[in-house]
Amino acid sequence: MKHTQLRRFFKVTVLIPSLIVSSLVFAGGQGETARDNAEGTLNWSKTFDITDKKPGIYNLYAEGQDLAGNKTIAGPINLYVDPKSDLPIARIANPLQGMRVSGDLNIVGTCTDDDAVDRVELQIDGGDWVVAKGKDFWSYYVKSGDIPDGRRKISVRGVDINGLVGPVQTILFDMDRARPGATIIQPQAGSLVSGTINMKGTVQDANGVAKVEYSLNNGESWIPIKGSYDAKKGVFPFSVSIDTKKLPSGPTVVLIRGTDGVGSVGITPTLFVVDNNKPEITILSPLAGEKIDRTFVIMGRVRDDVALTSFSWKMGTQGGDIPLTAGDPYWALPISMSDTKASAVEILFTARDLIGNSSEYKFKFPIDQVKDLPRTTLLAPLSPAQGKPFISAGSLFVAGYARDDDGVSAIEYWLDKDAPKKLETTGAFSVQIDGISPGKHSISVRALDRNGVAGPVSSTLFEDMGPPPVLAIDAVVYNGGTKDERSEGFTPGQELAPDAKASLRLTAKSLGKLEKLVYSFADGAEQTITAKGSGN
Repeated sequence: MKHTQLRRFFKVTVLIPSLIVSSLVFAGGQGETARDNAEGTLNWSKTFDITDKKPGIYNLYAEGQDLAGNKTIAGPINLYVDPKSDLPIARIANPLQGMRVSGDLNIVGTCTDDDAVDRVELQIDGGDWVVAKGKDFWSYYVKSGDIPDGRRKISVRGVDINGLVGPVQTILFDMDRARPGATIIQPQAGSLVSGTINMKGTVQDANGVAKVEYSLNNGESWIPIKGSYDAKKGVFPFSVSIDTKKLPSGPTVVLIRGTDGVGSVGITPTLFVVDNNKPEITILSPLAGEKIDRTFVIMGRVRDDVALTSFSWKMGTQGGDIPLTAGDPYWALPISMSDTKASAVEILFTARDLIGNSSEYKFKFPIDQVKDLPRTTLLAPLSPAQGKPFISAGSLFVAGYARDDDGVSAIEYWLDKDAPKKLETTGAFSVQIDGISPGKHSISVRALDRNGVAGPVSSTLFEDMGPPPVLAIDAVVYNGGTKDERSEGFTPGQELAPDAKASLRLTAKSLGKLEKLVYSFADGAEQTITAKGSGN
């Protein structure tokens, strides 16, 4: 049996040859429920209000009666009452259920109604109802910034021209503009790290976080991080141990990759500086085993993969920090040990970097106690040659030069065991010593450096002959050695007869012993006589 679906009102039109018409509606199987007169006779119609009728099947009968009272019944016609079939039906075509939306959204759909659609209304996340653009085919444009990320709900309903509001259709979709982002709690970006570190952080996304991974090789491979999404806090907390000893020293980038609940992937980089290597200390001068004097300069190089915080030295009770220049690994340390008598010295160098790595370097130097002493070289008087001493005559000219790595401040000189006399100089020196007594002597010289350290003594022997003898003809002696001996003063140019038996008396004055006297007359040959006396 064919059923006809009815909404709130329906109209029956029948053409029969009858003067009296009535219509009857019966609930299916439940007997007569209503009897109403139709409008018209030969052509009649009847409108039924089924607003209060319960959904179900109803039978429609039509009874006609003529003027003679004859009756006839047409029917039954089965009718299905469905009040909802009169409501406007709105449907959403875009977005689809569970769809991921990453930008602006144009919500579109359709709406149908037998009476005609008046408008379509939308509601987003339970907010106010707004009117869409269009009727049978409608749309509503939403900018991405107007809807926060996460699981969102759209509801739509139609309103017909009679004001009837249709059923609400609701779909869920995922607004996903932002990708998952990570927040690193420790270590802080740019931190210095060494050994095994525990990297902690969170990954957050409005659509939840499905998984988190990290990479140490610029994304060539990814390592899963255990954990789960905390829906109450809206984060995926994570903690992972990283052995930095397996990484090269220097800046290292760690990538954190998060995947949200709708498949979007976000990568967050963080950087820290790996420093597992200890500082490197190198001594460049003096060389290993090289002897040093008591005042010297150590030069070297200290390096670190990142940066140094301190560099120090210690030698016995001495020590301190060694200043460094940023970007320059080379350093120099002057050391003075003027009072030491040790044969060697050990110096401990300690370097420490920013992360706390430290290294120590012990260097032992042999000390040459003589090497640091200032030296003198005598140029005059000359050293004895072939066992014969230098000869002076009442005065002595002393000259030479002094050298020292620390610099010369003066020289000291003295004769024999006399008290030293000081002469300031920076190198070359000369001095005239007068009033030297005849005889054998020694002249000694030594240098003093800027620290007051005296060098070895340079000495040489010499013999002073005193000043030249002073000769004089005192008198002319006649008949010398007889009882008639007489003398008279000598006058230069005086004439003496060969037979005058005259002789000259000579006087030679000398501070030293006279050995001989040489004389001659005019162009005659030299004659030698033996000097007598103590020098006068």
